Amino acid sequence: MASNLLPINLACGMLEVRKDNYAPNHMPFDGTLLLVDQPSSGPPHGLPLEFEGMPILLPSGVAEGALDSLRNMGVNFKTTMDGHDKLHKIGVIEYAWLDGNELRVSGFIYDKDFPEEAALIKTHQAELGMSMESTQTVLTEGNYEGIPVAVVASLVFTGATILRKMLAAYNGTSLAANLSKELKAKMEEQLIELLAAMKAMQEGLTALSTSTATLSANVVGLDAKFTTLEEKVVAVDAKVEDKVTTLSAALETVPKEGIKLEEISASITTIVKAELEAANKPLVAPVRKTTPLARYGDVTGKDLEAAIHNSEGQPVDKIAALIMAEMLQARSE
Repeated sequence: MASNLLPINLACGMLEVRKDNYAPNHMPFDGTLLLVDQPSSGPPHGLPLEFEGMPILLPSGVAEGALDSLRNMGVNFKTTMDGHDKLHKIGVIEYAWLDGNELRVSGFIYDKDFPEEAALIKTHQAELGMSMESTQTVLTEGNYEGIPVAVVASLVFTGATILRKMLAAYNGTSLAANLSKELKAKMEEQLIELLAAMKAMQEGLTALSTSTATLSANVVGLDAKFTTLEEKVVAVDAKVEDKVTTLSAALETVPKEGIKLEEISASITTIVKAELEAANKPLVAPVRKTTPLARYGDVTGKDLEAAIHNSEGQPVDKIAALIMAEMLQARSE
């Protein structure tokens, strides 16, 4: 079933305002008006009752045959960006062409005549898309992968609308607008500042990396020094342990010898004291060249006792005992 000569408003969400060929009252734009050979994301406005609620599909051959009707058509815009306003045309479509499955258009907006509208488009262009307007549209019933669609058999384009993407029948479309010279200069200035900040950050990271490498090298050096020190400590511990073992073995014999010396010293001390008390005079030994004590000259009892004991009254050693024995022998002679 066909429906003929109907006006159709088909929204698509792609628009780009170009940054080249800028002239006063002439803000260029590029955009994707619609997608061909695939159903729209939702039903367009103005469908007859028999096609109501169906997505629409525009074959590429039909679109190509209608491209010439797009040239020099007007572009309308609502400041609320939520639909069509055919009586408020703010620009013109200059060119139209197919690029794969995209029907692309380009033109310009009268930004000096409509400064508020131009500013809104530039500010919100990432959120905006486009919608086609047509007349003499012939529709037929069709099927796309099991989905009922309204297929366009023929149409004549009458213009386009700029509106929010979310309201576009084809969600895969977009719009971009040319930036004003002032805004462009401001963005370039911000970009330069951002690049300078990034450069400073990079230099900081490089310095931090160098510091980290130096610190790592220092840690390795300290680790090597600690390892050497640990080896030296182990060697000293081994030597100390060896000395302790040797001394421990030597001390095993000390108690016995100590007991004998104490006994001898005690005996000699008792004899000397008895002799001194009996004589009540200094003990004098004749000096003989043949006696081992000849070199000592006159020796008193106190001298003998001092020779036998240290300052704490402890026996000195075996030599003291021998000296005492020699002195006793000299006295008896």
